[in-house]
Amino acid sequence: MACNKTIYRKTAYIATAVLAFLCGVAVHFVYEKLLSETSILQAEIPSASEEREANWHKLFEAAMMTGDTAIQQDMTGRFQCMGADYRLDARLIFTDAEAYCVGTDGRISLPGFRITTKDEFRMLLKTHASWALDNLSFVAEVGTADKAKAYVYAHRP
Repeated sequence: MACNKTIYRKTAYIATAVLAFLCGVAVHFVYEKLLSETSILQAEIPSASEEREANWHKLFEAAMMTGDTAIQQDMTGRFQCMGADYRLDARLIFTDAEAYCVGTDGRISLPGFRITTKDEFRMLLKTHASWALDNLSFVAEVGTADKAKAYVYAHRP
């Protein structure tokens, strides 16, 4: 009888260990499934900076597609005064002697110095061609000068 109690206890311990292991495996799979779904959702939602960069590319593309020199010069000036976070919250102002940026907050700075580095702006211009190839649907959407002008007027700050 004592032998049966020992076997029963060992069997109960083993069954408890196996059950605990299986519960751990189940929790792990559920956690991984939820975590992977969350990371997939996060990958689909662009950050604010990525969204502003995409908007910059759209505005730049539309401005260049207008064929209107005045719009192109105005937007190029705004791009030169763009902040490091792609915010177009300043305008380029020319005087007899120099050019400077005036922000919506009244701050004055030299063109290109609101961007982290001038090289970053050059790099942004270089990446624009590949952005345009990856976003041909947008290019087609503003495919005429009139549509491009309408886009610029609707979206420029």
